[in-house]
Amino acid sequence: MDGFRGRCHDACVLDVDLLKASANDRRQQIPAWRPERYFPPRRDGDLIRDGVCSLFIAQKPGVSRPTCGAHLKILARAGLVRSKKIKQWVFYRRDEARVAEAEHRRRLVTHRAGWITARGVPTGSRRNA
Repeated sequence: MDGFRGRCHDACVLDVDLLKASANDRRQQIPAWRPERYFPPRRDGDLIRDGVCSLFIAQKPGVSRPTCGAHLKILARAGLVRSKKIKQWVFYRRDEARVAEAEHRRRLVTHRAGWITARGVPTGSRRNA
């Protein structure tokens, strides 16, 4: 495969965990919240190095802790956030490299979809009427 087609193929390969993570508006918001901007500093754990306690993440959108925990598990499975246990608390922080990769894939797929839409249905795939 040439370079462009190879990159498009890589971007279009399904990452099921990433699709699940992006399938919910709330889950899309959580990694975008910057700890230093949206959350207070804590005695246990550093906001930048360790992340934000799941309790505070649940309070921000006003969801229950179990609901927030389910969202965070899906985000962690997709690799968008990393968890770290400190004492009895679980802290989550963004995985910057994975978030950047996911955004890059989203842009490539969106670009590719626009390219296909602009050219219409390929001639070999039209049904005979």
